[in-house]
Amino acid sequence: MTTTTQAQAVRGLCTPEQHRMPVFSTSGAMSMLWQKAAGKMNLQELEWLADGAAEQVRSEADSLSDVLMNTGCLVQSDDGGAGSFMDPDSASSLIFNIRNQLCTIAGLADIAADAGYRARLALKGGAQ
Repeated sequence: MTTTTQAQAVRGLCTPEQHRMPVFSTSGAMSMLWQKAAGKMNLQELEWLADGAAEQVRSEADSLSDVLMNTGCLVQSDDGGAGSFMDPDSASSLIFNIRNQLCTIAGLADIAADAGYRARLALKGGAQ
């Protein structure tokens, strides 16, 4: 299995041995749509996607970092069991949500990298 295929399998996409649709995830949907559209995009669209997606990844990662810092400070300053994340259900919901956000950010980063690569190929006159 190639590195790309392994990364896709981790993000919930079908492995070569598996031909049924995976469990839906935002990153999986983005990846599937990218795979179908990437070869049909012109240079301007590829550059727009590469630059915009990379900037969005930075923005989302910074935002998530701030949320985690503020949540950590909130939990640390709680006295006793009065805080929002003191029971397993609320804490696990937060962790699962953060995991989904990180998968989406990573999926967008993959698309940005591939779009940049395809744009460089197009500039050199190579095939997409």
